[in-house]
Amino acid sequence: MSIQNRTTAVQNEIVRLYFRFEVDGRLNNPGSQPLVEILDTDGVTILDNLHGILESTGLYYVDWYVPANLPLGDYYDRWTYQWDTVGGVQESTTLFTVYGRDSYINFISPALAHSISNRVAQLMTDLSNDFIYEAMHIPTYWEQAMRVQQEDQQKRVKDYYYFTLDSDIYSAEAGTVYFQNSQKFTIWESYYPYYSTSSSSSESGSHSSSSSSSSSSLDSSSSSSLDSSSSTSSSSTSSESGTPTTTTTTTQWEYQPIITCVGTGDPTASGTLIKVSGVGNNTINFTSVQVKRSLFSTRYNLAYQNWNKEPRPTVRINNSIRDDGWHVDWNGNIYFDGLMTPEDSVNVRYNFSYFSEEEILSFLYLGLQMMNSMPPASITYPVLANMPGEWNAPVLLWAAVTALRRLIFGLNFQEKMIIFGKPEQAQHALGVFQSLLSEYQAVWKEQAENAKTKKLPTSALYVTPEYTLPGGRCMSSDTYIKCMIEKVIVETTIEYLFDEFERGKEIKVLSMGENKEIVYSFVGKIWKSGQKLTYIVETEDYKIRLSEEHLVYLPSKNKYAATINLVSGDSVLVIKDNVLVAQKLITPPYPYEIEDVFDIEIPSVKNFIGNNIVSHNSRWFRYLYKSG
Repeated sequence: MSIQNRTTAVQNEIVRLYFRFEVDGRLNNPGSQPLVEILDTDGVTILDNLHGILESTGLYYVDWYVPANLPLGDYYDRWTYQWDTVGGVQESTTLFTVYGRDSYINFISPALAHSISNRVAQLMTDLSNDFIYEAMHIPTYWEQAMRVQQEDQQKRVKDYYYFTLDSDIYSAEAGTVYFQNSQKFTIWESYYPYYSTSSSSSESGSHSSSSSSSSSSLDSSSSSSLDSSSSTSSSSTSSESGTPTTTTTTTQWEYQPIITCVGTGDPTASGTLIKVSGVGNNTINFTSVQVKRSLFSTRYNLAYQNWNKEPRPTVRINNSIRDDGWHVDWNGNIYFDGLMTPEDSVNVRYNFSYFSEEEILSFLYLGLQMMNSMPPASITYPVLANMPGEWNAPVLLWAAVTALRRLIFGLNFQEKMIIFGKPEQAQHALGVFQSLLSEYQAVWKEQAENAKTKKLPTSALYVTPEYTLPGGRCMSSDTYIKCMIEKVIVETTIEYLFDEFERGKEIKVLSMGENKEIVYSFVGKIWKSGQKLTYIVETEDYKIRLSEEHLVYLPSKNKYAATINLVSGDSVLVIKDNVLVAQKLITPPYPYEIEDVFDIEIPSVKNFIGNNIVSHNSRWFRYLYKSG
């Protein structure tokens, strides 16, 4: 028996369903093992429960045996997961189609979950609205939908659960998911707290009295109900005059708070709904439940995917606009809650995007990689969320350039041309996109260079000795460096500077200029170099712990020498009373211990002052920066 994938699922075979998890466009694992439910063609009935298996970072899968007698058609795999232990539970449902063994299929279903930070979400919005708006908001006027599912009343069912609550204080919005009795229940219509009013009156006559009370209300939520009930009781007694007295009590329109859900199975007769995701009370208590089964119509398909949620689609059935009784999956499909006949004509007006969310993320990530690859290549950031603010503009510009290239290429094909209208209209759009592409490319080059180098000197290729490679020069984590962090002068450790650099702060450190003057120079890179044996280099006033290959400046020889090659009596350059002076070593460097060490790169002057001693910096890549 072979293993199939979601594009080749056939009866009596094992299908392997993959699912990817991404954080800001990069593969990353969720905080817990995903739960996977295999759903029948109705999208409700659970055929099997499985747990996702980790194949590699961010890539999970499940293997499911497709029964030999399983009807052909569309099935679903629903993934439930948490990004972290404190975050809410999320769900993603993907599609796979089961075919006969002699069938060949050509269908690709995206299986991908995104966790997007606020900053990356803003970048996606900026790219869509400010650079390629017309491609991300394409209107379609009254497209006729195509019926894609055959009549099968047994498969086209939906169970509604009406929970009678123990109080009217609860609230929950449509789409909120609750658990009860190991089953999921999704709020069908929003429910809000109900406030009732009551009135009472009494009448009395000679030797008789009667009272009645009633409560009435107007329910503002369609998921609540009012039940009419009445009860009457009477009793007779003799008063002083012998006239009997009768008391009657009548109650009308008793309010019952009811919330409506669509569920996956039978709940208990009474109990508690526990929220999984969405907006509403964390727990909702109910005293009873009623189940009703409804038939719903076939699925209709439209030409384009990636629908925008604003403006809301407009649906016309047999030339009459239908405001409710349907829902869309925002990816080219529309479903109806009532029965439809094959003769019904369905037309939809909607707004869609040329690019999907995954494509927009990939464009932005490519923009980040372009910035990382520009000289000086030592200034790199692995994720969009951590890059400095001045990189936003060039990253967005290159993402827009990539998107426009895709648009221009696509307009050479008829299927893409018709999106923009008639052939002559498509050609006009092509010319506009090409002109815009040229402008974006010109602006990007200037913006990228300025943002990356911050007006640093130019660079030239230079082959350096082996000790200049990453990790070639290291210092202890408690090495003190005088510096400027966002233009504020401080004196702190290299370990603290590393944390500030990772946060995207602009840092300058005290160093020796080309004319032996004291200057503040930009930091190109700070990185951890693991653990190394350090040696103590000590003068009469200062000392520092360095790795054996770290270079220290010798002013008498006007060169740098490795720590391991220094001897007693060698003069090193130190800063004392804000002046650079030479001081002799009082002892040869001697080993201290194996400890955490850090490297730093100063592109413009190639040195820094740590613990008041001048030493050489490392270079992440083999570039030598020179003035001019």
